[in-house]
Amino acid sequence: MSLKIKRKILPVNHPDIALTLNNIGMIYLKRLDYEKAGKSFEEAVEIVEECLPLEQRADAAQLYNNIGLLEY
Repeated sequence: MSLKIKRKILPVNHPDIALTLNNIGMIYLKRLDYEKAGKSFEEAVEIVEECLPLEQRADAAQLYNNIGLLEY
């Protein structure tokens, strides 16, 4: 399901939106579009941090890792 559709049918800060943003960020990263990748990762992290309790934030670790890839 596309990000546009997910944004229409899911709550604003749904974890599935964060996952989709992470996947989009990875595509941008592979295309060497670091600015767009960073924006996607950062938006995904904001959603995860806002909607999930600390003990359920395993996805956030992957997002932080992906942001770290931008810095490398």
